Amino acid sequence: MATNTPNLECRMYEARYPEVDMAVMIQVKNIADMGAYVSLLEYNNIEGMILFSELSRRRIRSVSSLIKVGRQEPVMVLRVDKEKGYIDLSKRRVSDEDIQTCEERYNKSKLVHSIMRHVAETMQIDLEVIKVVPAMSEEVKDALIKNIRGA
Repeated sequence: MATNTPNLECRMYEARYPEVDMAVMIQVKNIADMGAYVSLLEYNNIEGMILFSELSRRRIRSVSSLIKVGRQEPVMVLRVDKEKGYIDLSKRRVSDEDIQTCEERYNKSKLVHSIMRHVAETMQIDLEVIKVVPAMSEEVKDALIKNIRGA
């Protein structure tokens, strides 16, 4: 007997793509000839790329010492081509303050996202539906969004 399982994939924010000069959390998927391919964890794992020239401010002796497959870390968004879906990222342009802010925002968003995912799974509905349908009061929704943004 086939069961109708809900779609539990959804980005953490309303925007489909991140903004330029924004720090985002990534996970390294693959290291290629020109750079590293990564997944943007906050944006439904869409693919981005970090060129080797954007890995470090210093001379690179060993790429494997700077970036490892599977590692999660904050990077800076350099360019977003929404038509082609290209996202260029930089590890060297992220400041310590950006790293801290990004990690805090990601952890809050991850918590809210996991709660919403659990609700969607329990109710057997798509996660996107929960974000669109006013399943919770506006006050609760506003409080969650305010908490995520850190305002």
